[in-house]
Amino acid sequence: MPNVKISKRSVDGVEPEPGRDVYLWDTELKGFAVKVKPSGSKTFVVRYHSPVHDDAHGGKSRTYTIGRYGAALTPELARAEAKRVLAEVALGRDPADEKAAAKGAGMTVGELCDLYRAEGSALKKPATLKMDRSRIDCHIRPTLGTMQVSAVKRADVERLLQRIATGGTATMDRRKGEKPNATHLVRGGTGAATRTVALFQAILEFACNRGILAVNVAKGVKRFKGKKIERFLSELELARLGDALADLERCGVYNAAPLQAIRLLTLTGCRRNEVLELRWEYLDEERSLFRLPDSKTGQKIVQIGADALGLLNRLPRDPSGWIFPGDVPGEHYKNIARVWEAVRKRAELRDVRLHDLRHTFASRGVSDGASLPIIGRLLGHSNPSTTQRYAHLSDDPLRAAADRTSRTIAAAMLSTSTPQSPVPTTSAVREEPDVGVPELSSSPSPSARSVCGPMRAARPRNALRGQRPGA
Repeated sequence: MPNVKISKRSVDGVEPEPGRDVYLWDTELKGFAVKVKPSGSKTFVVRYHSPVHDDAHGGKSRTYTIGRYGAALTPELARAEAKRVLAEVALGRDPADEKAAAKGAGMTVGELCDLYRAEGSALKKPATLKMDRSRIDCHIRPTLGTMQVSAVKRADVERLLQRIATGGTATMDRRKGEKPNATHLVRGGTGAATRTVALFQAILEFACNRGILAVNVAKGVKRFKGKKIERFLSELELARLGDALADLERCGVYNAAPLQAIRLLTLTGCRRNEVLELRWEYLDEERSLFRLPDSKTGQKIVQIGADALGLLNRLPRDPSGWIFPGDVPGEHYKNIARVWEAVRKRAELRDVRLHDLRHTFASRGVSDGASLPIIGRLLGHSNPSTTQRYAHLSDDPLRAAADRTSRTIAAAMLSTSTPQSPVPTTSAVREEPDVGVPELSSSPSPSARSVCGPMRAARPRNALRGQRPGA
């Protein structure tokens, strides 16, 4: 749009455009403009470069909102205000900062966090909201809660990151709304530090959008790199897992629901809450699938195999409709951490997390020849790049070509006058054990014994189906 002198006539004549803001820039006062939104509303603004050079500002372009065009604010009055703003900039002050500080005067970080939880996180899922509350109450509030929002600097955010990473915020978190006196230990660490600072950045961005802050000082703060854990169960480990589940179910110490839920997690690759929150009405037996109304990635269809469907058909149907009913009538089973700890202790799988069952499902599928797109659909990945972590497990045609080429060259390099030692074939190379998967003894150590008695030797068969030989 060509620049013109901003007047009542030019402002009345500019038309909105669908899908984007339109700016009408003044030819006489540099930086003075009218912003026209797709809705048709027109606002006077002035744009300038911040005279404050620090980590937060860096002399970046800033936009100061003067006000909405109307009877109370004419182009002439807006021009006069724009001149005043630019004069403050020339004197080395940042009017946008001062305006935001006045709006958020007296507000503390703790009060901002409360406002964010009440008005800025409506689209988040309940599990995410619970985690946000824990990170705010255990990390952000004890460290920065009493500070004025306008006084928070980038250095304060960096100190928050370091304090959490070194365990300086470790505490016992009392979980509101759960069982009486329910607590859990908050240890901190680099992972917790990275995720908490990411949340704090979102809180400050919310403050910027509300006009409470002019600059998000948490942007650009370097965080710890995430550590990707790839743990897949071997054949013998899966057999031991199946035996441990069968033994614990036989002795009757634990509710059968969490034990069967762990079986289904292993057979489907689903996430923990996707299984625990299953209802019978979600199951389509004819098509062997679940239709989940909600999940981490939204609505989702989970295709299940014959063994998983057989497991479901053997389960009793609770009147509540939950596939895995909890101890409280009408509610599903919620916390299987204690049961999983007993299972992995009995199966000698101390380093295996519950989520590693999902990784194992994917790795077995790739090793059996399923393509990465198929694995991604089975797991319900919304982003194809998430499935790429399993790419190294697939039968890579580049590796096969490299095997053939190197074998041909090695054979050609052997002298005909010297005895030729056999060159390993491609199949021989591929029969080597997978890197990172140690050979584990099928005989459990004495520590695997529990109230159920000694665990039987692992047997590599379909143990997860819960079937006995000859059954």
